[in-house]
Amino acid sequence: TSASNSANETFRESLFTDLLVDNVFNDVSALTYTFYNCTNLVDARTLHVTEKTSYTSPFGLCKKLKEIRFKGTIGQSGLNFSDCPLSYESLMDEDGGIIHHLKDYSGTSTTKTITLSTTSKGYLSDAEIAVATQKGWTIA
Repeated sequence: TSASNSANETFRESLFTDLLVDNVFNDVSALTYTFYNCTNLVDARTLHVTEKTSYTSPFGLCKKLKEIRFKGTIGQSGLNFSDCPLSYESLMDEDGGIIHHLKDYSGTSTTKTITLSTTSKGYLSDAEIAVATQKGWTIA
């Protein structure tokens, strides 16, 4: 999979709890239903994305997903973790946390959205949410 640039439905409805390896995809162009309905998935490890990677419900119905890290830049809307009780570290870890990997659109008219579960949003202080909003992102 590390040579693949598309990850459409790769692990959809799989029953594993841990991806076991980091960087299963390198510079992937699309995450489309990649982990959709992986109801036992707790740890997706590290995904390497680019600012052009598109997202179509890659983590829908992943109701146990707590741990995920990113390498590269999250530049597109559509990344939806509303079903996932992500940990604070998944959001704010300086090396791989989601908030630190959002592309900085400050100074432009561009606004992007990332969706978090109520549980995950509850971990973030106003100052931590401001890190995302100052980059031109809305946390829904």
